[in-house]
Amino acid sequence: MTEWDWYEKIEELLHKGQRGDWNKIINRAIEVYQHYKINPDLTEPTIREALHGLLRKLQGYPPTWLIISGPDGELRTPEDFSIEPAWNIFEVEHLWDIHDGRNHGTMVVGVYLWSYEHQSWSRDRNWGVMGDMRATGAADDERDALCPS
Repeated sequence: MTEWDWYEKIEELLHKGQRGDWNKIINRAIEVYQHYKINPDLTEPTIREALHGLLRKLQGYPPTWLIISGPDGELRTPEDFSIEPAWNIFEVEHLWDIHDGRNHGTMVVGVYLWSYEHQSWSRDRNWGVMGDMRATGAADDERDALCPS
């Protein structure tokens, strides 16, 4: 069982279930995740927080993350960028995997996190840009620029 298969099944169960049963579904989902050792590095609080992000999604709340992606290669216009929402780390990871350059010829340009404190989007430095964890800031060198001049 992959993490995304597990996540899609939980989302389906939450859609079908009554709101009063959501906590039971989430608790069972955490047990299943840990039983199958999908990602042993994720702790129960992290999984629980991510699943609560899914509940926010189902209740119509805005996304927590925005994933900016573009073609893997030369960017020509702003229309080359794609902006996709994510409500938790599982969705961010899934979008990261989709846009890794191998699947659709796209790459993640940046991941932005909503700051409730500042009421604005800021670069989420937990996610590297274009697979390079050191390049999470502005391009201060010609070699770091997306479209070198």
